Amino acid sequence: MQLMGDLYSDDITSETTYAAATLLQDIRHLIASGQREGPLLDYKADISPKDNWPETVAAFANTFGGIIIFGVEGQADQPRRLTGYDPKGVEMKTRLGSTILSRVQPRPDISIRIINSGSQ
Repeated sequence: MQLMGDLYSDDITSETTYAAATLLQDIRHLIASGQREGPLLDYKADISPKDNWPETVAAFANTFGGIIIFGVEGQADQPRRLTGYDPKGVEMKTRLGSTILSRVQPRPDISIRIINSGSQ
């Protein structure tokens, strides 16, 4: 049995310490096991400007930190399936970072990692 890495304490922003395929596998495991959202984890279907994800970033920044996984459909706080998210040609790191900088003050210390489903 292969053990998952620790998404909260491992350096998941670095491809050399946490490979994309491993991270994607761990995310799929979270969803398959029904890991609910909580004080350190939130799932979002996309990065809609109407959604509250920047507020989630602020809440994580004001507490113990946390992880937001985009591209997950769910019901209430329960993940249902990994759908991914099509950025339609937009550079996702830039879009996420710009939205956070414009809506969350003071600027939180964040890390953004984009994983493509083809990483496996």
